[in-house]
Amino acid sequence: MNKHFSWLALEYPEGINRHFFDAPPANNFYPLRTKALRALGKMPDWIRHNLEARQPPDYGLPKDQSNATAKYEDSRRYLSGGPTRISQLIRRTFEEDVNAVIAGGSTAINLRSVLSIVYDFLTMPDMPGSQAYALLALRNHLFTEIGVVPYFEGGKKDDDFKITDIEASLSSMWTYFRPRYLSEGQGKQATAKKKVMAFLQHFLAMKGILQWHVKDLKAYEAYLANGHLWPREKKLRSALEFDKSPFLNKWPETGELINEIWGLPLPIRGADTLFRGGLKFSSRQGLITAIHGGPGSGKTSLALALGVYLAPFGIRTLFISGEEDEQDLRNKIGGLVPDQVRRLDRMDPAGDWIDFYHLPPPSETDSPENNVLTRLIEQFALLTNKLNSNTESEGDGFYIPKPCRAIIVLDGVHDLFVATATSDDQGSSANTQIRRLYQLIEAQKQLQALVILTTGQEWEGNARLDYLAEVTLHLSHESVSEYGAKPDRRIRLCKARHQLCAAGTHGLQIAGAKGVRFSPQINYQLDRRSLWKMRIPDKRRIKTVLQQVTQIGLLKPNQGKGNCIFRENRHVPRLFANSHIFLNGEGSGGKAALALKIALAPSFAIENAAGAPDFKKTVRDEKVLVVSFLYPKEYYEQIASDLVVLHRAEYPQLEKKHPLKTNLEVIHFYPGHLKPNDLYNRIEWALDEAELMGDPYTCVIIDGIHNVFLQFPEIERYRLIWPQIYNSLRSRLIMTITTHTTLFMPQSVFSGESATRVDDSRSEPLRHALVQKSDFVFEIDRIPIWHPNYQNKPDYWGYFVVKTLSAINQPIPNGHVLWSREQMVFVEDEYYPSCNPTNNKPPEGEQPQIDMFT
Repeated sequence: MNKHFSWLALEYPEGINRHFFDAPPANNFYPLRTKALRALGKMPDWIRHNLEARQPPDYGLPKDQSNATAKYEDSRRYLSGGPTRISQLIRRTFEEDVNAVIAGGSTAINLRSVLSIVYDFLTMPDMPGSQAYALLALRNHLFTEIGVVPYFEGGKKDDDFKITDIEASLSSMWTYFRPRYLSEGQGKQATAKKKVMAFLQHFLAMKGILQWHVKDLKAYEAYLANGHLWPREKKLRSALEFDKSPFLNKWPETGELINEIWGLPLPIRGADTLFRGGLKFSSRQGLITAIHGGPGSGKTSLALALGVYLAPFGIRTLFISGEEDEQDLRNKIGGLVPDQVRRLDRMDPAGDWIDFYHLPPPSETDSPENNVLTRLIEQFALLTNKLNSNTESEGDGFYIPKPCRAIIVLDGVHDLFVATATSDDQGSSANTQIRRLYQLIEAQKQLQALVILTTGQEWEGNARLDYLAEVTLHLSHESVSEYGAKPDRRIRLCKARHQLCAAGTHGLQIAGAKGVRFSPQINYQLDRRSLWKMRIPDKRRIKTVLQQVTQIGLLKPNQGKGNCIFRENRHVPRLFANSHIFLNGEGSGGKAALALKIALAPSFAIENAAGAPDFKKTVRDEKVLVVSFLYPKEYYEQIASDLVVLHRAEYPQLEKKHPLKTNLEVIHFYPGHLKPNDLYNRIEWALDEAELMGDPYTCVIIDGIHNVFLQFPEIERYRLIWPQIYNSLRSRLIMTITTHTTLFMPQSVFSGESATRVDDSRSEPLRHALVQKSDFVFEIDRIPIWHPNYQNKPDYWGYFVVKTLSAINQPIPNGHVLWSREQMVFVEDEYYPSCNPTNNKPPEGEQPQIDMFT
């Protein structure tokens, strides 16, 4: 697969569009740009010719003799020899849909659209907001391929479509796919003859809402060879049908699709949720946006950020200010843009995308007919004429308009009106101020551009401006006067007149390596994830890690890890893929290590009716994300390193052909004022980044959830955070493991005194909710050394009992295994079944080990 993309190294110099070429640090990924592709001056002419034609390096070599030719060996140096980001994105499209269909004996297959793969590839994994760049590029590609464009006032009238056309096409499509008497919702839709419907089919396939359905592979090959998404020949079009994604739960809202098709996508993280796909302009192709806020709330920074993030679209910005100098503003831009955006091929590093105009201070010679505001309105009229002349020069052929002609920022409108009022005796009257504000807004509407007006929080004209503006944002800086609390920037989206939007208060970050970004309310993010079905545990893929046990006589305290003999134990369940697992128990039971042992253990496919797994190969390498409220990254990395050694002993038949390795990332939260939306976003964005890299996580461990009730007051107050996080995780193909500790002050196990609980039961509602929502629940407690079978067996005293309390889709085993937190292995209890620690009672007068479930 990699050879089809080597030409990208010729297209883009090193350091530009790095997300096309870079490899993630783990899992043995390879960079797409090889060492030979870095030395372009030494490249043979025949290979350069192939790459310039966007062909593989070995294109044209005879297949029957290629392995023996020097040219073939030379061409191999220009191919990445292992999995790259693009090859993994392609490969993952086949792992579920195609393999499942072929295994069922069908010749018809469902595939993700090629545009869907490109959509992910063009997006920078660590900057999900950059998907806006991919959206605009592929949207324009579809306009060109199919020969249609959205209607806008003043545009060409041929081959355009209106919102009513999209609404009618969507209604027809939803009706076709809904469950009916014969099709039961399983019908396939042929490629449409009408251009609007064809555009919509491919657009939804790009978004993953629809999939390509292929009945005849030979006809499909002919379709691909044609090289067009919507061939003019009906025979070629008929090779492709459309089917709704099997993971689709509900259709997207029409308003959001209209925003994505007509609107201006904003390449800022979280903006797609706030503005539900993009900023939709008025029918006159202009948009007036008002940003209000007090000093230091980020008004100027947000306005500058919008300009710099939209610059790769070819949109120029005019920044008008009477407060700050040009050099100060240019210096401010440098801290707003992440390095990844600077390295885009369409970003002008010299900053030629922006012009600055400094408003002169009011003069004593100013008059009502000739003051700063009047002259500014006149300049807007001249600028309108210039923009109109540029649009007319685009030509009369097929024309895709820019989503925005220009960005005009008027920073500090309140100062402009105050200055005008002081220079005009009549300007101080409210009627005159209102009239001038109307004149200013009307002049700006004529620009047919994105106009951004920033004002102070206390300006008396804010209420009138909110009425006139089409998008209204209010910025605030909370907790700046509260000692010990982290300052919190917020953005309140009050209205967006022409579109669906996420009205309400959201988080805003200005500084940092990630640049400007929004933290939308969790409810709105869950609304977007609700498009996809909740994933249930997959019985076709299992983990047998709990059943790999050794004997206590074979386990010596000083024995090296991995030198034990393991065998199968059926007193614990098999774990299914995509399960939610809850580990509960007393402190110091090694639950973090137990969770990692489960997460990093290989998964096996069930390949026969008897349910026997194929132990010779795994489904895929395990990749784990740890969300820790307890320990730093180094703690988990050391455990994971030791566990890999143990797994090699537990699965010797697998290690020879498929070496096990560690692939672990940790998000560690320090105690403090962590916001619920920040917690949610950190987890979601880490999962999204891995999926965009082509290397998604297989498991999420939330370790030490009990600690939230002691050290994270903001999370504790927002009780819905955990149901929301777990619901979101349910919509992904991922296993989730949660560890929880019930804190006791232990007493002597041989005394009659009771243990004292120290967590004041605040976590009890959460714990019970997790038990109800989990597929597997395990209790991990110290071995009951008060029992006669253990009282004289000090070798057992350091072990913990792992008892199954619930297990989905299988009988709950009545037995248990023992867990060694030091050796990190499971040990068979030689006294089972004569001794079942959780069911036997201690002798009279002796205190049992606390078990909250009994």
